[in-house]
Formats: sequence, structure tokens, C-alpha cells
Amino acid sequence: PEVGSTLRHVNLLSWKEGTSEAQIAALCQQLERMRSEISEIRSLTFGPDLHLAEGNVDFAVVEDFDDAEAFGRYVAHPAHTRMVTEFLRPILASRQAIQLEVSP
Repeated sequence: PEVGSTLRHVNLLSWKEGTSEAQIAALCQQLERMRSEISEIRSLTFGPDLHLAEGNVDFAVVEDFDDAEAFGRYVAHPAHTRMVTEFLRPILASRQAIQLEVSP
């Protein structure tokens, strides 16, 4: 990895039919909670699609970490596990993800 680079984790999410605004709001609350509970998260951006193009996913979550080790600690963190199992999986129809290196 390049000196000063960060690891970016991008999630593109589509919801199950019938997912409620309340369920999405609860997920957003958990994402905000993770921001304060998981020190490895350097940056966290998330939100719904703006419907500017056809065929887009419903929601995106983009996070930055110092390196792969920090990402691994994040994935194993109980706050991340809680968000995924209790708030994301029940409404998730599909997910695409990628981790990439971002230069400074």
C-alpha cells in the first residue's frame, strides 16, 4: 500500500420489497452508533439513492480505515455484528461490496 493511503470499504445495498422507512431509519441510527463505538472508522458516509439514474441500488455505505488490519477489527467488532444481524440482514435483498486503496 502507498504511504498515507487509506482503505475504503464501499457497500451498495438494495432493500427487500416492503422495507419500511422506520427500518431504514433504525439502520441509520445503528450506523451512527457504530461511528462512535468503533474507533477504527476514520470516515463514514451513508444514505439513500437520489434517483438520478435508472437501475441504481437503494442505499450506500462508504467507510475509510487506516489499513486492512483496522478493517478486520471493524468487521469483528460487536457493534458491527449487531448492526448487520439485527438491522441490515432483515431488510437486505442484495449487497455488493468492494474494498479499495485510496491515495492521499
